[in-house]
Amino acid sequence: MARILTDETTLTRKRSFLKKESSALEKIVLLEAGLAGLLAVAGIVLLLLGKGPALLIVGLGLGLLPTGHWLKIRENEKEHRSVSAGLKGEQQVTRLLKDSLGNDSYILNDITVRHGWKRAQIDHLVVTPRGIFVIETKTWRGVIEGDEQEAFWEQVRNPGDKPIRLRNPIMQNRRQISMLRLWLEDKGINWPDIYPVLVSKSAAGEFRIRNATVPTLRPAEAAQHISAQVSDRTYTEADVTAVINELMRTL
Repeated sequence: MARILTDETTLTRKRSFLKKESSALEKIVLLEAGLAGLLAVAGIVLLLLGKGPALLIVGLGLGLLPTGHWLKIRENEKEHRSVSAGLKGEQQVTRLLKDSLGNDSYILNDITVRHGWKRAQIDHLVVTPRGIFVIETKTWRGVIEGDEQEAFWEQVRNPGDKPIRLRNPIMQNRRQISMLRLWLEDKGINWPDIYPVLVSKSAAGEFRIRNATVPTLRPAEAAQHISAQVSDRTYTEADVTAVINELMRTL
């Protein structure tokens, strides 16, 4: 059984932030709507008394604020569902990797490495004596098509839907690996065997990628892929420990 060293913290923090923001906005909407109603009523009274429409105009103008905040709450709810789905997918991948890999494997989730002013956030990093595996997890559904060398792919969620433009996650994966290599070099660690892996968590997702060299795998297949990897170099326990120690210092 593999060892999990870090959890999925970024998505957890984002989900918590969205929930707190929406809760605060709901209270603000009630206050704004109540104040706008009072000012509007007072404005109507003053208008009937011949005092002019100024207060009524202020009340009506203030009434636009809760509408904007209500729309933001709806937007947060949609994003909260999306983040929750992504977090659930990442957690399931982590559990499956843990159960399927041996105790010589270490799983780090939501790791950020930096080189100069650049940085890369990695969904899952698996460090083993067979190499390091940089895993990008997607929960996309529908048909996803594109070329591995193109910057954007297209997703059609349901037959007849308009295609949605998506960034190529394999290119993202390769940038993460490039950044990880530079970061390891900064630490004085020579580790040439770093492999990209794209994991599709959604059973309703079908990837049709042209000129593919990077595997798009289900979670169970990803574990098998990692276990079966053969590298030119076998890394010692000391090699693995050195990488793990440096990664833990990034937290």
